[in-house]
Amino acid sequence: GAHYTDRDKIMLIVEPVVIRPWLAQWEAEKAGIAAELERADAARAPSTRTRRRREAERRYRAFLNRLRAFTVLDPACGSGNFLYLALQALKDLEHRVQFEAEALGFQRAFPEIGPANVKGIEINPYAAELARVSVWIGEIQWMRRNGFSEARNPILKPLDTIECRDAIVTPDNAEPDWPVADVVIGNPPFLGGKLLITHLGDDYVSRMFKTYAGRVPAEADLVCYWFEKAGRQIAAGRARRAGLVATNSIRGGANRRALEAATHKCRPSAGGTRSGPLPDTSPLVTGSKLQRVHPVLQPQLLCCSDLESRLLRGESRPSPWQWANPALDCHPQKGICLRPRP
Repeated sequence: GAHYTDRDKIMLIVEPVVIRPWLAQWEAEKAGIAAELERADAARAPSTRTRRRREAERRYRAFLNRLRAFTVLDPACGSGNFLYLALQALKDLEHRVQFEAEALGFQRAFPEIGPANVKGIEINPYAAELARVSVWIGEIQWMRRNGFSEARNPILKPLDTIECRDAIVTPDNAEPDWPVADVVIGNPPFLGGKLLITHLGDDYVSRMFKTYAGRVPAEADLVCYWFEKAGRQIAAGRARRAGLVATNSIRGGANRRALEAATHKCRPSAGGTRSGPLPDTSPLVTGSKLQRVHPVLQPQLLCCSDLESRLLRGESRPSPWQWANPALDCHPQKGICLRPRP
């Protein structure tokens, strides 16, 4: 798996989808907690000081509990590279939050984020078992590296959150449910639309076409079915954000139509329009060339690969949008990022 998506490339998905939103939330919450503690110190009445300190601790504990409940799903997890790094990122976040909270006077607790925070779907039994082992190895490595003792007796426990099954079609020709998770990430399998029958067989492809009729064009590449499912997952409130890897072909033809439909399903229902503010991250983060994956803020489809091609052809950017930071966001190694015009 690392041959196709090494650590640096995976982090181009994990950073905007998992890490960056949590860091932004923590900075805001930490400032509020610090302000509450300052008001406590300035209060004259002992009861007021106690009440404000308790409120500050309540806010900290509530934030930490939300972080510890956060889950990540890779619905094509392979041997678990994305899940391995997502778990490392979540454990680093928990460690940072506790370390910085300790400086504010709160007691640090034993890390609670672990393998149960990551979920996966993988059709290959060997790869699914390897993913489970990889996640547990990552857990043990992190604990030892940061001075904590790992679980024992047994060291490796069953990890039922990584399931061995088809993520797109069930054996009885139905659409499978994906587990509920806060975010969806991964590198779904690529197979060109013209090669589906050759590699998957006429029976499987017929069942897949029937299951997704009217939602994914028959000419679309295999990866589009994961985008469609991710969009539906967000629209149903079963996920908040998604970051998936795709090839350049995602930006054109039948693939483009499938991606438009997927992002239309998951665009924000509140808090952002083309003329108003948007959340810190898009609900659906798409990346075409792996070395150019970058989040795109959009209530409607604006795929970074498509914007990149427009820029290279010398075409003007869409008028309702502006470059967030031309010096950084058009960097050849970071892709392109837009934000709505104020």
